[in-house]
Amino acid sequence: ALSPGRTTLGQYMARWFETASPSLRPTTCATYQSLINCHILPYVGDEQLSRVSPLTLEHLYADLEAQGVSPRMRQQVHALLHSALGKAVRLKLIRDNPALVVDRPRARRREIRALTADEVGVLLRAAAEDRLEALYVIAVTTGLRQGEIFALKYKDVSLEHRTLSVRRALLDAGGRREIADPKTVKGTRRVDLPDLAVEALKAHRRRLQATPHPESWVFTDSRGGTLRRSNFLRRNWAPLLARAGLKGVRFHDLR
Repeated sequence: ALSPGRTTLGQYMARWFETASPSLRPTTCATYQSLINCHILPYVGDEQLSRVSPLTLEHLYADLEAQGVSPRMRQQVHALLHSALGKAVRLKLIRDNPALVVDRPRARRREIRALTADEVGVLLRAAAEDRLEALYVIAVTTGLRQGEIFALKYKDVSLEHRTLSVRRALLDAGGRREIADPKTVKGTRRVDLPDLAVEALKAHRRRLQATPHPESWVFTDSRGGTLRRSNFLRRNWAPLLARAGLKGVRFHDLR
């Protein structure tokens, strides 16, 4: 059993993660495990839980920054500790949550770099005849998120009615992938397709040289499996940007 006087932060975090993980998505579990193992335990894991103070956390965030840990990652560490130490208060292992009085690490928000109409044209011309040409057309004409596009199945697409339905998203984080509900409540929706998208999807389907099964993924890797985000960005997106002569464009900017 955990004892307020003898339990270290590392021991508590292990128990907290063990009890919290069954209710978390696998990708969230992988992210939390990485944050705990890489950015918490090596620095403050041996601290007595009862002695973890706001100053302890401020020093932790400063050490992480000195080690080159990104602001976004430091924010995730703070959020994780805020939640875990809040549970410790409710369990009466500590009196106060030190994360409540520590400033959240700041992250400079990168602005969306919206492509001009000319740049969109350049991008799509560079994608012509690409195996994933229709994916890029869908991205620039519908505003779907990357994970929503990756999770499209043929049963979600109606070329006859010129619509597609967003019913799921492919999450990819911490080396793990899972199919989940869309990001928001309103994420499940039907999207009208413009002529450009309809024609691109028809061409994409013709390349298969067979009628796809309704449960088949619309966009796949070269082996027919679901797309992996890191591979897609390295093997498909980066070469496309190079062909188009575009720099500093994230896939998310297409939205």
